Amino acid sequence: MKAYLQRLDAIVTACLSSNPDLLQRLGARKEKLSDLGDQIRLFDVKWLLMTDFSDQRSKANIEALECWWNIKRDALSSQSDECIGFVYDALRHLSR
Repeated sequence: MKAYLQRLDAIVTACLSSNPDLLQRLGARKEKLSDLGDQIRLFDVKWLLMTDFSDQRSKANIEALECWWNIKRDALSSQSDECIGFVYDALRHLSR
């Protein structure tokens, strides 16, 4: 469970840094990162993955993300451990 929350926090942090308007759009105050995960949606994570410098890898990650993401429960924090793991691994490649 701890690894899930650490990965979730890393993804939230990356989403916030890739899209500075996200905090304003969310109307977020000084909340815990995991609380912001309730408000981050598929679009926000796709935005993060589009910041990849490799267009092919970015497109492949976005297409694969759609297979992992549960649209019915769109919040980042309600996604499966496998989905969070996929996004986290994609994020690690972005930071290289």
